[in-house]
Amino acid sequence: TQFDANSKYYDASSANGNPRWQTVNVEFVQKFPVMISLAKLKAEFDGDQILVVRKGNRLPVMPIAEAVAEKILAISSNEMSLN
Repeated sequence: TQFDANSKYYDASSANGNPRWQTVNVEFVQKFPVMISLAKLKAEFDGDQILVVRKGNRLPVMPIAEAVAEKILAISSNEMSLN
């Protein structure tokens, strides 16, 4: 939409070959049966694996590697079986 002059998000200074911002489409897949605490994430991962455990990083959406995502899903499953 940054390239569409009719869009309210149009950005005249953005170039096709060098956009000023990017967007990603996401969709809901599943709800974890039990919340995984920040303390648990810090115990399982370091700041190089998952940014949310680094001091000062609390953004709601952050990229993670597929292997980390799979481990988080496994932790969620394990937490569910413990409760």
